[in-house]
Amino acid sequence: MTSRERKLAVGVGVAGVAALVAGMYLLVVQPLADADALAASLQQDVDAQQLTLALVAKNRPRLADAVKRSLPADPDTAAVEYEAVISQVLEDAKVPATSRGLKPKAVDLKAQPLNPGEKDEKKLVPAYTAVALEVTLTRIQYGTLLDVLYRYHRLNLLHHITRFNVVRRDESGARRSAAVNADVPDLNVTFTTTGVILNGAENRRALLPVPVQVIGAAGGLGYAGVQQSPVVARGLTPWQYVRVLAAPDRDYSRLLASDMFHGPPPPPPPVVPPTTDQPKEQTAQFIRLTSLGRSGDGTGSATIEDLASRNEYAVEVTRQGAKLSPLVSKFYYTARGQKKRMDDDPDSTLDISESSSGTARLFRVVGLDDGGLVLVSREEKPDAGRKASNRTGKTNPAAAVAGAAAVSVPDEKVYVWKTGEPLSKLRELSAREGRDAVARAVGEPVETVTTSAVAEDDTGR
Repeated sequence: MTSRERKLAVGVGVAGVAALVAGMYLLVVQPLADADALAASLQQDVDAQQLTLALVAKNRPRLADAVKRSLPADPDTAAVEYEAVISQVLEDAKVPATSRGLKPKAVDLKAQPLNPGEKDEKKLVPAYTAVALEVTLTRIQYGTLLDVLYRYHRLNLLHHITRFNVVRRDESGARRSAAVNADVPDLNVTFTTTGVILNGAENRRALLPVPVQVIGAAGGLGYAGVQQSPVVARGLTPWQYVRVLAAPDRDYSRLLASDMFHGPPPPPPPVVPPTTDQPKEQTAQFIRLTSLGRSGDGTGSATIEDLASRNEYAVEVTRQGAKLSPLVSKFYYTARGQKKRMDDDPDSTLDISESSSGTARLFRVVGLDDGGLVLVSREEKPDAGRKASNRTGKTNPAAAVAGAAAVSVPDEKVYVWKTGEPLSKLRELSAREGRDAVARAVGEPVETVTTSAVAEDDTGR
């Protein structure tokens, strides 16, 4: 075989092998690859369908709840009852009738999604029918607005706010009180709310779905009757299929403290702690002049008993030459009933006071009258270690001096404390009555009594 023949034989062999390989690829490998790709594509479709079925199964309870929360199937009933329930929300939030307004609003049908029809899948129908209202609130408080929104979202309905606008009136000011709830009715609010009627919604006359608890209370017939009674159903508490707030732990009442329209409330006034001191009891009705005796020359004695504080005041009027000298001593009783003196330097001052009593009266004893103890009021007790003198700088004619041309009547209030009379019954005498009482106490004719200013004598008595 020549070399040419050998070359031709090798070429024919290589071409045969190539044809065999190409035939194997086209007839075996390529069909197997196409089959694997088709199987993978079919598996993807199966997985997608299974995922869709799983989502449908998962969302089926939500769909059932959504159908229950849907507005009634009849659009006219839904429109009337939806307006009634929104009006009730505004009334429950204490929005004045003159500050609220409701009116129906047209719905854009082009914006509604379309679903295949039940009978003809090629024919697309709207997934739901919408009912819209425009709500207008004028001159309301910020807290009232929050209350309206909270009550709105508590309604067990498929509805939402599609447009919301709040304007604060320019002539209003900041908050006028430190209360958390703003007290300035200066907000104008306009919002549009849209309710949804799903395909397959319940054909009931009541707007809100009736809670199943009504079956236990009124039976099946009663439950059906309530569903067909719009007025009765308006008074039922909505059954909450979904939570009202976006998060269970979120407190929207804090919006009152962070008022974006008026700023935070002013700080509250400082808290003044209540005083622990209780008002002391008035005991004047328990303090009485229990005894009094007077001789012809004006001397004598009197006893005053304080039953509330268990104190006793002894008044002794003696004569030192031509002058009368009243002395007052105060005594107290121990737990064993022993009588003890409280002051070692008695004078003419009658100080009726005690730390446990709300009664405090200060008098100067002038003398004794046939009808009682003659006293004049004084504003303060003489300083310790120094008896009061005539602070006006004038000669003091307080004491009755035999043969004196006149007897002075003090400018202070004059009293005559009658025997058996409590301190609470003590009354001021008129100027004439006071002059007569002082004259009788010191034993001078009333014609000689003048009304010049008088203080205690130089000895303070």
